[in-house]
Amino acid sequence: MATSYYSTGTVSLTNGSAVVTGNGTLWQTALIAGGNIIVEAEGNILPIASVDSETKITAELKWMGATGSYGYAIQRDTAYLKTLDRNSETVAYLLDEIRKGTIFKYDASGTLAERAAYNAQPKGFSYLVLAGTTARLYVKASNTSGDWLGPFNYGAGPVGPAPTLGIGTVTTRTPEQSATASVSGSGGAYTLNFGIPRGVQGFKGWAIEPEVVPHGSKQVLRVADFIGGEGAKPAGVGLYVGLGGLVTDIEDAIDIRGDVGPQGQRGITWRGAWGSASEYISGDLVTDDDAEGQPATWIASTTNTNSRPRDNPLDWQYFPGSVPRVQDYGLITDAADITRDYGGLAA
Repeated sequence: MATSYYSTGTVSLTNGSAVVTGNGTLWQTALIAGGNIIVEAEGNILPIASVDSETKITAELKWMGATGSYGYAIQRDTAYLKTLDRNSETVAYLLDEIRKGTIFKYDASGTLAERAAYNAQPKGFSYLVLAGTTARLYVKASNTSGDWLGPFNYGAGPVGPAPTLGIGTVTTRTPEQSATASVSGSGGAYTLNFGIPRGVQGFKGWAIEPEVVPHGSKQVLRVADFIGGEGAKPAGVGLYVGLGGLVTDIEDAIDIRGDVGPQGQRGITWRGAWGSASEYISGDLVTDDDAEGQPATWIASTTNTNSRPRDNPLDWQYFPGSVPRVQDYGLITDAADITRDYGGLAA
């Protein structure tokens, strides 16, 4: 008969490791299956997770003492301790199922191998097998020995399909009604319906009635009144329109005329009869006789003084609509230095 303690040989331990190495040990031969390793050194008890060989055990905790080889004793799992462990698991499971409201009374419980002790029970006898957090229920189908039905899920049943939820109708309600929400559907397919009250109709908004006010070189806008709205008029009559809204100081008001555009070309200026002492610039318009003594109108092409129009075609040109009736082409026998007046076509 196995004793409750096993202490043959020594153990080698490494700080921070869960591996227990045996020196001169025969753990599997001694049928070590579980329990606690108590080390003859300052450190922690090592609950056995698995017996891997005659000289190797994996503990459930890491060794927190110093690295070294020590004497030890293994406190075996006795039948009493195993029963306590199984009962603790069963109680914890049952408490959880009681909270869920899914509990069902059974007649006995234990491991699957221990069920054979109840093979002769009458029809309807129930037996619960609990393995960790999973429970399976077996029920005697008849009075025949060993005639069991199962396993059946115990407590919470299998997880069903995930439900689907869609948006259904959205109804507009009157402003004085409360919002509503309701769910319709079945079989895992549901629809969420809403009733949303309409907002209360507000007052009509006010519009600014502006007036243009000169201020130095600027033209600014001032609020003369508010029109077209309902309820009390807003404050602001007499304020000015600034860059970011209404302002009280006219200096902060914006100029509504905008920037000055680029300077355009100079237009035609009427200067009357040509005079030798006057200075003329491009665009000046004068009257003077042509080479035949006929009155004509001339426009200056350059800035000039004492440059008679009919004798200086580089400084003056006939103004459109004022063409002399006679053109003087000169004589072919004229000297090359004689200035000729080509005039215009006869009127």
